[in-house]
This record gives sequence, C-alpha cells and structure tokens, in this order.
Amino acid sequence: MVVLYLFQQTLLVFHYSYNLYFFSCSCKLQPHIKYQIYQTNLSTVRLKWTSILWLIHFCTSRSIPHIDFTRQIRFIEDIISFLDVGPDKTRVASVSFSNYNFPEFGFNNLSRKQDILNAINRIKHSQGDATRTYLTLKYAHVNIYRPGNGERPDVADVVIVLIDGKTNPGSYDTYLDESGKQQTQIKAAIIKARPAFIFVIGVGSLVDIDELNGMSSNPDEEFTIQVSSFEALNTDTVKRTLLSRVCVASDNIPDRPSGYCQTKADLAFVVDTSRSIPHIDFTRQIRFIEDIVSFLHVGPDKTRVAAPRI
Repeated sequence: MVVLYLFQQTLLVFHYSYNLYFFSCSCKLQPHIKYQIYQTNLSTVRLKWTSILWLIHFCTSRSIPHIDFTRQIRFIEDIISFLDVGPDKTRVASVSFSNYNFPEFGFNNLSRKQDILNAINRIKHSQGDATRTYLTLKYAHVNIYRPGNGERPDVADVVIVLIDGKTNPGSYDTYLDESGKQQTQIKAAIIKARPAFIFVIGVGSLVDIDELNGMSSNPDEEFTIQVSSFEALNTDTVKRTLLSRVCVASDNIPDRPSGYCQTKADLAFVVDTSRSIPHIDFTRQIRFIEDIVSFLHVGPDKTRVAAPRI
C-alpha cells in the first residue's frame, strides 16, 4: 500500500530529466554533412515503419488566413504521401487544437493512406481564442497512447507539433501565461519519457523559441524547426528536412521495459481540502493527482486508487 499525503505545507518539486532524440531545423541553417539527404529529391526519402502523431494548432486559430490554412494542409498531406502506411507498417494519428482538443483520428482508426489523406483534407478551418498546448499533450499521453489504442512497443513513436504561437490558456484555465508554458513543458516531458521523439515546427513571429525547444526532444538543432511563414513551411526544403530527421528517429527504437508504468499497487491520495488552501492551489493539487494517475495501469486486478479527504 502506498499513501501520498498532500498538505499545504509540503512542496513537491519534480525535475523531468530527458535525453531525447529530437530533430530541429531553422530554415536559415545550411545542411550538415550527415544530412546529405537534404540535397536529394523528395522521392529518395524512405522512412522505416513508425507511429506518427500530428498535433496541429493551426486548424482552429483565428490568426491564420484561409490561404495559409490550405498551405498547412498541403504540407501535412505531402509528408504523409511519402509514408509506407498500413496496419503493420507506419500508422498515423492526428489531433487538432486551440482552446479545445479536436481529435481527428487515432492509430487504429485509419489504415489506408488515401483514407488518412481524405481525413486530413476534411479538417475544418475554425476559430479559437486560446492555445492550450498542455491540454493537447496530456490528451496524447492519456488517450492516443493508451494501451490498446494502436501504439506498438516495437516501433518508434514520433510526435509532430505544428504551431503558430505560444501557449495561451485564455479564460479556460486558472493558469497565467507563464504557468501555462510550464504545464506545456511538463506534459511534453511526460511524452518524451515514454520514450517518444517530439518534433516541433514553429511558424511565424509569434512563437516562443524557448518554449519550442523545451517541448521538442534533444538536441534542439535537430528536433525544432522554425520557419518565417506558412509559405516557407510548404517548401521542399522543409519537407526534406523533416522527413530525413524523422527517418533518423525511426531507426532508433527506444527501449521500453515490459513493466513500464504497469507495476501493480494500491495507491491512496490523502488530500487536504481545508479552507487555508487558495482555490488556485487546490486546482494545482488536483491536476498533480490527475497527472500521476494518468501514468498508472488501473484496473480491479492492476493498480487501484483511493482518495480520502481530510
């Protein structure tokens, strides 16, 4: 039996340490010698089978004109066109986001390349007034990568975040902007600890390069791609860069111990709900518990959880 007591007087600080393979590219950089694939035609790029999750901010952003929305859709379609898609080959999932998450399809939903392309083409250009990146990363961890939802332990997991701004909780959460950015870093660290590779593509002048680098795997110069505009995004140079770096990642399948996050336990959270705790701190306490529980393999014969109040 494991019991965790949460009191106002106790501060628990977690430092997420990750050493992850991440590809970052600035369009101003010259190709390095080890990436000679940049110099080739797109038709020469071939990826090893992998699982690729797209987290797409653009589709619900008020700031993006329809022509730029179309360029982003075309960019994603062109990347997917070069994948060897199939149930036993590369699998693709997609979630778009802004103020809320909009799940498009999961790894088990679509197995034919044309069906995936059709689904991407059906993404709607709607409007949102926030960028809750942390919420989407949490959704990816809890739902997309939930056991039985199509993730495979013997292939590399690649997450591609396409975003044109910085984390902005808006009026939907109690976080201030900086607290929201911290939550984004924490949720990204959880995914990288699976382990998985996170590529982040930042478009335009409104992105925060420190936030992009914090989300992406390491080193930044391999896993963070920053472009000046949506027109610059939809170029062969950027597509070659992303494809070649995903190709490198897919060749490095991380070790995932068979017991990863599945150890059985009886876990009790004893939660201080006294009036001395401000509401914002109580909310943080609840979110902390939610994040811990999201890691557990819960069930009657697996990990069981209790939460008495004091």
